[in-house]
Amino acid sequence: MSNERPPGFEVPVFRSLYEPQLTAGVPRKFAALLWCLTALAVLPSFRAMWFVIVLSAFLHGAVALATRIDPDFIHVVWRAMRAPRRLDP
Repeated sequence: MSNERPPGFEVPVFRSLYEPQLTAGVPRKFAALLWCLTALAVLPSFRAMWFVIVLSAFLHGAVALATRIDPDFIHVVWRAMRAPRRLDP
């Protein structure tokens, strides 16, 4: 028995349909939220708040590393945060 498929049973699939949308190695929504909140914290104060920028860069790097290991990491975390707590007293 051969593994050859009859003609017409193969369909090309674009990579954008099964790969996550990443911005600098992080899911797009998370990156936009993180850096918009960073800009909100840094820009209005007109002072150099370097610790916020360093903290955001560290968080971005940590999530990028976790996303490289498991692409659905941030989605699982968001879903776990929204899940009802059934065992809480």
